[in-house]
This record gives sequence, structure tokens and C-alpha cells, in this order.
Amino acid sequence: MLNGCSLDNGLYWCDENGYILANGFAKIDGSTYHYNDYKLSKGFTKIGNAYYMFNASSGKMYSDATMWVGNNTYGIKEGFYFFGADGAMLKTGINEQNGEYCYVQSNGELIKNSTIWVSQTNDLLESGEGYYAFDASGKLIKTGFVTGGGATSVSYTHLRAHETELHLV
Repeated sequence: MLNGCSLDNGLYWCDENGYILANGFAKIDGSTYHYNDYKLSKGFTKIGNAYYMFNASSGKMYSDATMWVGNNTYGIKEGFYFFGADGAMLKTGINEQNGEYCYVQSNGELIKNSTIWVSQTNDLLESGEGYYAFDASGKLIKTGFVTGGGATSVSYTHLRAHETELHLV
């Protein structure tokens, strides 16, 4: 368990043995923070090979959220990006989160409750580009039937959708 430690230069977080947290992620009162050289990470931050967004004031990490990434020194184009459950920024197209697939549009929006044409699979789907359906939480629907717009029924097998004509009786 982490506890706050007040020192001359501000508030730091300490483990149960009283050691100040110098580097790494910390779960504090249900929220996630990151420390780098004893200081809270704030704003858009690269950690290892991933990018994260932290509140500019409190340092609290954003997760499952679409956030604006402004001008930065990492070479990431300004725009909206989706930050997944672990707080890491997801790239446009198909992404894997906790063993499930989701799709993030170029505007940073996580696709939910939709069937869309996917051309950017990020080498995660063997079946390649095609129509894919996503449920209310944004997870890829792997098997089943989905009714598309107009007179199209879409059946899902092995992740990829196959269009068939809908015959009304």
C-alpha cells in the first residue's frame, strides 16, 4: 500500500516500508499515476514504447477515453486518440486489448454497436480486410449474425463478415 509522505519539496508517495516511489506506475486511491525520477508524469507522455495521457494538474492517468493530443516532441500528429483500459494510446485500426479486438477510427473514436468496413487490421486479423461488427463495449463480435443496412444480412464466422442477400418471406 502506498502512503503520502510530505517533504520540503512537496508530496511524494511511499511504499509500506517508507521508501519513496522513484519510477513506475502507482495505484493510489483507485487511480493510476506514473512517477519518473520522483516526479509525477503529466500531460502526454511516452513511457517505454507506449504513449499515455495524464491529467496536467493532478497527474491522474486517463484510460478508456478519447483525448486530444496537442503539439508534442514525440512526432505524434495532433488530433484525437483513444487510450485503452491500460492507459496506453491505441493506433488507428484494429487493436488488441486484454485478448479482445477493438477498432479505433482516425478521429480517435472507439467503434461500438456498429458493423464497419475495416481495411487497417494492423496485421492482427488473419482474415484481412472486410466487414466486421463490434458490440456495445467495442469488442469485435467473433461469431453470429448481424443485420446490416438495407436488405443485407451479415453472418460472422472466423472473425470475418460475409454478405448474403436477405430473403424476406
